[in-house]
Amino acid sequence: MSKKLVISASAEWVLDAEGEEVFAALSDGELTERLAQMSQDVRELLVDNMDEGASASAVVRIVEATAE
Repeated sequence: MSKKLVISASAEWVLDAEGEEVFAALSDGELTERLAQMSQDVRELLVDNMDEGASASAVVRIVEATAE
């Protein structure tokens, strides 16, 4: 039986006023494209640091921050 290494990770940050302004200024299409590019960059970063045959997935989205 072969084994595989599975890495689960999560990262988040609260956008400051400037960050919110930048994302708010994007059209829906631009926002979709920007988030897709960020997701691709994360996948490439993960795979670049693994052996051949590795794959990775990433989801990047903007959600409402809740008060903690």
